[in-house]
Amino acid sequence: MHQLFTSGDIFPHILFSVEEFLLGYSLAAASGIAVGLLMGWYKKVNDFLDLLVSALYSTPRVAFVSLFIMMFGVIGIWKTAATVFVMVFFPVLMNTLAGVKLCEESYVRVGRALEATDSQLISSVVIPGSIPSIIAGLRIGTSLGLTAIVVGDLYGAQAGLGYLLFLYSNAYRSSDTMAVILLFAMAGIIVNLVLRRVEQHYSAWKPSIA
Repeated sequence: MHQLFTSGDIFPHILFSVEEFLLGYSLAAASGIAVGLLMGWYKKVNDFLDLLVSALYSTPRVAFVSLFIMMFGVIGIWKTAATVFVMVFFPVLMNTLAGVKLCEESYVRVGRALEATDSQLISSVVIPGSIPSIIAGLRIGTSLGLTAIVVGDLYGAQAGLGYLLFLYSNAYRSSDTMAVILLFAMAGIIVNLVLRRVEQHYSAWKPSIA
């Protein structure tokens, strides 16, 4: 395990997986929050997308890996990044949607009375009020996104921590396998610490219609 880090061989694989994760996770978080807000706030959008989202949400996400291999090939970051995206997108969307539905109705009524626009209500009331649910979705997405790194890198990849995990486990290199597993655990801890700080920032939120 010590030689794995002192030689520096693992660092390109760490960087590769970080790029895969950040690309898929950031796109999934942004789009999941946006679609969840739109579905939660606008009934017509919810009615239009609800059946499609329910169908895709019920589909095992690992089934999309074969599709991504055909679309992006087995080499490069896009196949695994797409796998991360599809694993993270749905829990973020569903939790954001739940957060909007549970948003304090009295605050919305006050905003309406003050003739606030939809954009003002969403930015000043709905998003801050939905933060706990959004953070919960992002935390679930973190675990699933890290799992997606392993799943995506198992199929023909030549770099990444998932690739190393597969390589070392097949070679019965238990200490190196444990080192990779610990790196995944550390990544999960780091992301969750960042999310906790964001949640704490909004913990004392009070509605404000500008």
